[in-house]
Amino acid sequence: MHYKKIKKVLAVLAIGSMLTFTAAGCSLSNNSNSTTTSSETVEAVDINNLFSDRDLDSSYDASSPKITLSDSSITSDSDNAKVSGNTVTISAGGTYIITGSASDAQIIIDAGTDKVQLVLDNASLTSSSAAAIYVKQADKVFVTLADGTINTISISSDSVEMDDSTVDGAIYSKDDLTFNGNGTLNVTSTKTNGIVGKDDLKLVSGTINVTSGNHAIQGKDTISVKEAVITANAGKDGLHSDGTVSVVGGNINITNSVEGIEGQVINMAGGTTNVVSSDDALNAATADSNTGNNPEASDSNAVLNISGGKLTVNSNGDGLDSNGAINISGGETYVSGPTNDGNTAIDFGSECIITGGTLVAAGSSGMIEAMSDKSTQAVMTVNATSNTGTITVTDSSGNKITEYTPEKQYACVTISAPTLQVGQTYKVTCGTTSEDITLNSTVTSNVQATMGGGMRGGQMGNMQGSNKGGNMQGGNMQPPSGQTDMMQPPSDQNGQMQNGQMQPPSDQNGQMQNKMNRANMQNKKTN
Repeated sequence: MHYKKIKKVLAVLAIGSMLTFTAAGCSLSNNSNSTTTSSETVEAVDINNLFSDRDLDSSYDASSPKITLSDSSITSDSDNAKVSGNTVTISAGGTYIITGSASDAQIIIDAGTDKVQLVLDNASLTSSSAAAIYVKQADKVFVTLADGTINTISISSDSVEMDDSTVDGAIYSKDDLTFNGNGTLNVTSTKTNGIVGKDDLKLVSGTINVTSGNHAIQGKDTISVKEAVITANAGKDGLHSDGTVSVVGGNINITNSVEGIEGQVINMAGGTTNVVSSDDALNAATADSNTGNNPEASDSNAVLNISGGKLTVNSNGDGLDSNGAINISGGETYVSGPTNDGNTAIDFGSECIITGGTLVAAGSSGMIEAMSDKSTQAVMTVNATSNTGTITVTDSSGNKITEYTPEKQYACVTISAPTLQVGQTYKVTCGTTSEDITLNSTVTSNVQATMGGGMRGGQMGNMQGSNKGGNMQGGNMQPPSGQTDMMQPPSDQNGQMQNGQMQPPSDQNGQMQNKMNRANMQNKKTN
């Protein structure tokens, strides 16, 4: 929940006091086929430049010095890896093989401008006082998971002040950090973050399982995922970066989180990603951004790009959220979004442009927003009236266009696919209810937001379907035929004007205050 939502939420007061009928026939569409792209679109992900040859190379010399962990005594084969009590300090570049088990120890890397490779070979390392692996200084550190091995890194402590830094992860690096290899790494941090990289963090390969009290994986500048298999059970965010998160492959399964993936720029370009979140599943936002007195302000630096891969999310907050733009040009995206009208399956600060890929996004209708008239691929938003069950779209010949089963109840669904064509009629089935829909424009909708969303992004158009409600004429909502021309507020939603401002209905005061409190908390948080 962000400041840009507050004004949308406030709009419910006016809408709730004006409408007495379901605006199932109100269209939010346009006729533009412009190929213009968003001014906020960042360059497409260049997979070849995200990872260096050294990042991709998980080989190592098996005769390299060994550090053997033990509760009785830790031993080292190298003068550049000195042992003092239960602490090992690596002071020079090279490859070091870590093996054995220690229930309370720490490895510190303080190697100046050298590159260091740590090979975890069935290593088990727990620290009770600080990060189990702490990179104080190095040009770059490679953590290689030896083939077929199972490695465990865990801490039970809270964050610790070390070297003028707040060290708050089981694995904490001040410099570039890369994970590769074909072994398994289990990371547990009960109170803080799992893996923290204060520069570039790259997850190339291997199986990485993280359980954390805060963020599972945090990268200050970038997080890049290539082929790694990642499972995250997070007390806060699954993957969190102040900069850019790029997923070009691999398999990511965020089983529990507040926000699944968060970054200023999020690039979903490949792989398979599944997210479960109590708030937003994907959230593109500038760290600590403050929109001040303008709750509708868009953040031009925040962008969510989906160009490939398969993304499936189950969120209680927004499914796809960007404080700036959303650009969908490829891949498969399936959203089981919120049931509450204070959030929506797709939320954006400026515009959502669809030029390719398959999208099925189901959720509440209270803050539904229109897709941008810059979209070049047909997209429709269809009223589902609190439905459950599988969503299926078929063409006039009965050919299946797309199908998805949301995890929970939904009131509307936004659908786009490469084979949808303007001028054609499609059968949209939501659970046991079917409706024939004719697309008369590139962006088409028969859903009217009830809490102030939905009007931004496209022009007013027309959807022809078997169920029709009110129509837009001259910018004014007209009731369906057979209903009174007088639009009286529902008895339980009467807002009142005080000092020139609309006040919320009595049964919505608490909800409104909660949303503003959440927005304030979001605005003040530090990462």
